[in-house]
Amino acid sequence: MFITIGVLLKIKFAVILLFLSFSSFAIKSYQISMPIMPKSVLPIKQWHYYNYFISKYLFRNLVSIDNKGLLRGDIAKRWSVSKDGQKYTFELKKNVFYQGYQITAWDIEYSLKRYFHKSNKSSIKSYLLNAFGVRDNESKKINFDELIKVNNSLSISLNLKKAYSPLLYVLSLPTFGIIPKTMKEGDYQFSVSGNVKGKFARDAKVDFKEGKLSIISKEESFIISKSDQVSNYDVVLGPSEEDIEGLDKEKYSIFSLNGLAINHLYFNCNKEYNLSAKQRRYLSFIIQGVFDNAKENYLLKRQKTFLPNGVMPRSYFKDHKVSDPTPVSFKRKIILKLRVEHFSKEIIDNLRKTLLEKKIDSEITLVAGKDYVKNLQGREYHLISGASVGVFPDPDGFLSILEKSNQYKFTNCSTESFMKDLSEYRNTNNIRERLKGYSKSFTNFESQDWIIQSFSINPIIATKLKKKASRYSYKFIPSLGDIVNED
Repeated sequence: MFITIGVLLKIKFAVILLFLSFSSFAIKSYQISMPIMPKSVLPIKQWHYYNYFISKYLFRNLVSIDNKGLLRGDIAKRWSVSKDGQKYTFELKKNVFYQGYQITAWDIEYSLKRYFHKSNKSSIKSYLLNAFGVRDNESKKINFDELIKVNNSLSISLNLKKAYSPLLYVLSLPTFGIIPKTMKEGDYQFSVSGNVKGKFARDAKVDFKEGKLSIISKEESFIISKSDQVSNYDVVLGPSEEDIEGLDKEKYSIFSLNGLAINHLYFNCNKEYNLSAKQRRYLSFIIQGVFDNAKENYLLKRQKTFLPNGVMPRSYFKDHKVSDPTPVSFKRKIILKLRVEHFSKEIIDNLRKTLLEKKIDSEITLVAGKDYVKNLQGREYHLISGASVGVFPDPDGFLSILEKSNQYKFTNCSTESFMKDLSEYRNTNNIRERLKGYSKSFTNFESQDWIIQSFSINPIIATKLKKKASRYSYKFIPSLGDIVNED
């Protein structure tokens, strides 16, 4: 059979077009390193900052925070607030679907009410309780049908017992992602078969096998796992200083997020390890002196207050003055446990050297992330470091780590008096007066030296992808899609 040159050229051109067509629709795959893997993808189960990236990708919220830090509607099309600040009414979008299932006000009601269950051990359950003005021990007595009222399939009202100005920020948290009320037992959990069942906001297939979480959608696919060899990944979430040093700087770009993260030291109030007020103050003075002289970098910045800049009035940051305390002696060895990812070798070496110079017998143990919770809950130390992200830009976004009901509470010292002080200002409809009162309460609490104010932390992402640093300037909690978006 004879084929002319013209026909050959046409065939060649057609093959090229076909190849380009397939290439344009090819799914991009990304290997992502996660410092702590989630135990399910159910939003209510999430507590770690980087796990929220997964929730934001697979689920939607009533409202969300955009790249500029501004609130916008997500499932909600619009909302209105009563003059007294106690009633929020949300009108919902009609076209929100989870893999063919339409999200309605009944799903919003179902999702939010799950947080009031006595069995719910969520570490940020307190945020929603505070928002509605409900104490944890009152939850059995409350009529939640009055607090959360479905007006129709596309309208829902939240009736607060008292005004609460940060409510919309609370509702934007990924852990309050909305799930269908048709959810079945076992949905969103990791199973033996590997397949993760449940309906998602994206048309995605989710699997968990051999420690790897796979999320495959029409847009992209993610293989998420935890490994000590971070250089094998396209994206590394939360790398330690040691991890970053080991990365090829020609291949990776390092970005920091505006995550409002804090990293402080917390005293142990168990009888065996409890120190006197004078001992706490003297130890705080010495350790803060080491931190004052530490070199700041893209990961750490000196923080002399419990709360970071941007969430309190200026008066709060001016009120924190530390006077030289009288030296005291310690009759026993002081045990410190520090999260290894959050302190440079230089800081740790200087801390050991300074304590030795002050003739304070001490033992500093560096704790890896995977062992942190076990060490925290074991309470066999005088001081332990604890890093936390203020999950929304308000003082209340940092309170979970001090709440009595939180199983991951950093300090076991009593905070009841402090929480009571805050409650006097929490529900005022005057935002300025609220923050002024909070400033007074926080300053008083911090003066008692239960905490050694240390550093603010920038959550870090290392990526091989071509991205501009400015993209993350105001990003509190991005989704997986934001991380790999190269636009």
